[in-house]
Amino acid sequence: MDCIQKCLAELYSNRDRIDEVIRSLERYVAGEGPRRGRKPKWLAETEIETEQREPVVVKKGKPGRRKGKRVMSEEGKLAIRAGVLLRNWKASHTDASDEEVAKQRERFVQQLKRQ
Repeated sequence: MDCIQKCLAELYSNRDRIDEVIRSLERYVAGEGPRRGRKPKWLAETEIETEQREPVVVKKGKPGRRKGKRVMSEEGKLAIRAGVLLRNWKASHTDASDEEVAKQRERFVQQLKRQ
């Protein structure tokens, strides 16, 4: 009798898994097939439940700091600052030509280099 109870429990669990797969396939077919972007929440949840994931190993160290963190060059910082200044200048000079914008960009770069 104990063996029959174990077999029944196993069959019930298999039936639940099969029902879940059937439901997810029906939803997938109703959703027009594969799409670009993130998966729907219901599909992602079923995949997480069915997958056996390995335990995540947490590395010790300072939080938020990576080894070999990239540092921005001075030219990059200068270009960003000049771009911000130029964007603000363009907002107040909407009728400026491309030549005027280029001249103003050079002025901003020269001002920032002097600082």
